[in-house]
Amino acid sequence: MSDKDIKVIRIKKEDLPAINPKTEGYNFRYRIISEDKNRTSHWSSQISLSTDYTYVVGNKNISVSGGVASITWEPVKINKVVSGTTYSLGTESEYDVWVRWDKNDSGDWAYKQRVQGTSISLIKPSTYFINNVETSTPPTFVTVEIFLKGLKIDRSISYLKSYTLGPQAI
Repeated sequence: MSDKDIKVIRIKKEDLPAINPKTEGYNFRYRIISEDKNRTSHWSSQISLSTDYTYVVGNKNISVSGGVASITWEPVKINKVVSGTTYSLGTESEYDVWVRWDKNDSGDWAYKQRVQGTSISLIKPSTYFINNVETSTPPTFVTVEIFLKGLKIDRSISYLKSYTLGPQAI
C-alpha cells in the first residue's frame, strides 16, 4: 500500500552525473525541499548507485588519407539485465579519445578530447613524444582508444574502454 501524499521522483539516465570509474556507479547527494519552497532538509550523505550495466560495442573503422586519420565507431549500447530479461537503456553519446603517435617505438599516449558523437579526425603531427621527450621526426603510425565518458579522465580505468583502433600506418 502506498501513501498518496508521498512524492516519487525519477531521474532520467541522461540527467545523472558521469560514472565514477572507481565505484563503477553514480555518486550523488540529495535534499528535500517543501512544495512551497520555504523549508529544505540538509544534504544527504553521498550515495553510490551501482550501474550493473552491460555495454555492447559495435563496429569501428580507421582510415587514412592525406595525413588525416578519420576514426568512426558505432555508439556503445547500454543494457541492464533484471531477472533474466535484458532492457535497453539507450546508447552513449559522449566519449573520451586518447591517441598515440609513433613509429612502432612506444610513443606516449595523449588525451585528445571529449567528443559528442561517434567520429573524430586527427591530423598527423610533425613530431611526437616518447617518455615526454619530443622527437624530431614525424610519426608513421597512429593508435586510438575510445573510452566512455567518466567522471575522471584516466586511461588506466579499463572498465570504461570501449574501442582500440590501430596501430594504423599514416
